[in-house]
Amino acid sequence: MLTPDEVRHIAQLARIRVTDDDVDRFAAQLSNILEQFTKLDELDTSDVPATRHTLPLHNVLRDDMPEAS
Repeated sequence: MLTPDEVRHIAQLARIRVTDDDVDRFAAQLSNILEQFTKLDELDTSDVPATRHTLPLHNVLRDDMPEAS
């Protein structure tokens, strides 16, 4: 679980003012989020190909054609 000092540091980095009640609540919530990431570390992704984007997008811009202004 995150310590109150760690929560205050995160709040300072995010430029968020927090009260003592907020610190206790956020410590529990942020710790829960971090636990979810540790569960993702347990997954075997060795057979999953790396992707840069979820959709097969390529250059979707038009060709740059010079025109008279």
